[in-house]
Formats: sequence, structure tokens, C-alpha cells
Amino acid sequence: MTMGSIIEDTGADRSAKTVSLARDIQSRLIRHVADKTTDEADCAMFNDAAAYTDPHWLAREREALFGSLPLLAALSSDLPAPGDRVLFDEAGPPIVILRDADHKVRAFLNICPHRAARIVTDCKRGMRMSCPFHSWTFDLSGRLIGQPRSAAFEGLDRNQLGLVPVPVTEWGGMIFVLVQPGGDAEIDMPAYLGGFASELAGLGLEKAMFVKRTRLDARANWKYVLDTFGEGYHVQTLHPETVGRFVLSDTVVYDGAGPHHRMSFANRAMVDHAAVPPDQWPDAELRVIYLLFPNTLIQSTPLDGGRNHIIYRLYPGEKPGESLTYLETYRTAPDDCDVQPWIDAHEFQVSVVGGEDYPMAETAQRGLEAVPGRRLVYGRNELSLQRFHRRVAELIGRPLG
Repeated sequence: MTMGSIIEDTGADRSAKTVSLARDIQSRLIRHVADKTTDEADCAMFNDAAAYTDPHWLAREREALFGSLPLLAALSSDLPAPGDRVLFDEAGPPIVILRDADHKVRAFLNICPHRAARIVTDCKRGMRMSCPFHSWTFDLSGRLIGQPRSAAFEGLDRNQLGLVPVPVTEWGGMIFVLVQPGGDAEIDMPAYLGGFASELAGLGLEKAMFVKRTRLDARANWKYVLDTFGEGYHVQTLHPETVGRFVLSDTVVYDGAGPHHRMSFANRAMVDHAAVPPDQWPDAELRVIYLLFPNTLIQSTPLDGGRNHIIYRLYPGEKPGESLTYLETYRTAPDDCDVQPWIDAHEFQVSVVGGEDYPMAETAQRGLEAVPGRRLVYGRNELSLQRFHRRVAELIGRPLG
């Protein structure tokens, strides 16, 4: 297996580290182009189709992955001011995430402690939250501050009638939650992200501004649609008129840090670069896609003098063969920069993922469900799929095929 460097945070200038990382990735990719190789596993690997079709294993994933690991819920820029809030329902219980009067991010179950009604139904800024059922009202710290006919609840401790907190942290311009209501767990993102922490911090997501969001529903397991992002083997076959016009098939560099990974794909210009000495190569530009295990991809590339950050958050549906993806585009660029290139990039990605990758995943899902007991095989060149599925199987206690 060919593995490259992971940037460690030693307090040095992050821009210099980013340049160093970009050069390392460029060098490895051009070497692969010249040699007609790619980063690989030691051997092929089988996986049981039940990983994508069995309700039992989906339930275990909800518990061991979505209910036990930090999940990206928003970027800091989604909550710019006190009273701003976002709703986070996809990982289990309904959650509201907000910025309080002290600019601290908090998260609570979006469930009224009175009769369990949903309290926050939209993302309008406000300094209090009022239940639409009986008007119980809460401040931004979750404290009960309004209770019509409060005498009817005489003898109860109002401190026990506040909103149930959910562990949340803000780090590197990102907001993560741990879906463990009422728990007091600390979320240590640098420890969780390991060697990728300083790299992700260097992307500048704390300055990223929202551009556009699209929801994509697929009749395919959430892991199968995630798999489509994890290999370049299919590029020329499935995307000849879109991604295949500028990305080479099956030419990838891969690095892992714990359960997470980073990948980069060779572009067609590198065919020319492989024919000349390194001192004639263009300046390296950082083009990466990170998996934040279990369900988030962050694709970061240069665009129009700034950077384009496309974030994919994938969640299981009600059944094993259903999933949903939020495809969200953010930009870091001067304030007066035209936003249209970012909108165009977003729409292009929606057309490729929603119009090419996910329909193919849906046909495969039907094939998996049609013949119970079959196995899939991941080639040596599908390294990220192998690593990801081994980790999932380990955490949920499922034997590999």
C-alpha cells in the first residue's frame, strides 16, 4: 500500500503546511500517472450483501455509529448570531442547535418536557423558544421561563423541566453533535480526527459562507451511495461526459487517520506533467476529499481565487435500501467575489451525483435485494471501501463476507 504524509500540527504556519501537503499529493499522483498505478490494498476483499440489505445491521449502525460518534451537523457560519438555530433530525431524535446570548453553541432535544411536542419548527432567529402546543417557553440556555397556568404544576421543580441537553462542540469552523441526550460527554474533535485535525483546521472553514443546499434521496443503502465517492475505478465508464472529461480513471492517492481518510484524484493535465521534470510542473493546488467517519465528506478545491467546500452528509432512511444526502456548498472568498461560480459548481455536482452516481447505486441495491446471500467484492484499487467497511463491521459486530 502506498501511503503519504499526514500534516501534523506543530504550531508552524498553516498555509505553508497546506502548500507542502498539496505538493506531496501532486507528486504522488503524477508518479501514479507515469506508472499507470494507484494506491492499493494488499488484496481484494469480500463483503456480505447483508451489509446493505439487513434491517438488523441497519439498527446496529444507528446505535453504534450515528448514536455513538460525533457527527457534523452544521458549520459555524450557519449560526452567525445569538438566537440563530438549525434543526438536526436525521441521526435519531429531533435536535435543535443554537447560538446562545454568550455566543456559545448549545444543543437540546427538540422535544417539549411537558407533552413531548416539537418546539422549534423553523430556523428563524429568536432569543426564546416557545412550544406551539401549550406555549411553554425556554431561553437559549434551555431553561423554562414561561409556563401558562403554572399553578397547575405546583410542587414541581422548574429546574427539572428545562430542555434536555445534547453534547455539542464547535471546532475548526464546524459544529459536531453526539446523539446522546442528557449526557455530559465531552467531544474532543482533535483527538477524534487524529492526524487530520490540523489539515481540516487549515481549510479555513471558520470563514466559509453558505452558498446552496440540495437534498438527494436515493433508493439505495447509505453506505452504497457513500461508496460511490470512494474510488475512481468507475470514472471513465460512468462519467465520460462529466467528471471523466477532466479526471483520470482509477488514479488515486489515499491516506487514513483512524477511521477517517483523505483522497485525491488525478486530473488529465497530469498526463502532460508526467512527461516533464518536476521543476516544470505548475504550482500545486490542494484538491482533497475527506471522509469524517462515519457519514460526512468534505470536498475542498480551489475556485475563482477562493476555495469551494462541498459537504455531503449521508444518512440512512427508514429501510436498509433508502438513504438521504444533504449536498451543501460553502465558499471562502473575498466578500465582493461573484458567487455564481460556486452556484455553478454546486449544480454540476448535483447533476453528477444525483443523475449518474445515485441511479447506478439504486440499480445495484435492487440487485443485492433480489438475490439474498450473495457477496460483493472490492478490488485492491478500491482501498477506501475496504477500510471503511472493515471499520463499520468491527463497530457493529458484523462478520465480513
